[in-house]
Amino acid sequence: MFPYKDEEGYKNHDFYKSIEEVNYTKCSNINLAEHNIKFVALAQSKRQFAREAGITYYGKVIDIKVVKRNTIKDIPSDSEEDYYVFKIEGWDKL
Repeated sequence: MFPYKDEEGYKNHDFYKSIEEVNYTKCSNINLAEHNIKFVALAQSKRQFAREAGITYYGKVIDIKVVKRNTIKDIPSDSEEDYYVFKIEGWDKL
């Protein structure tokens, strides 16, 4: 992650709670063979983040794996569809 004064308190922050959700992408949504993805950015909605809305954080992709959706335990699902899981080196603030 990126530096934060109160690491335990930060775990209650909406951004922290949303990180796992953006680490997964349905394979049918993007063809990674056509792209050389080196970085990803997070778009934070006005509805959830108010003054912190927009693209504020980015991270370097260090690994991408294809897994069945039902093997992702952070956000349970029964789906057998293939998903990309992005491993991010760390999140930086723009």
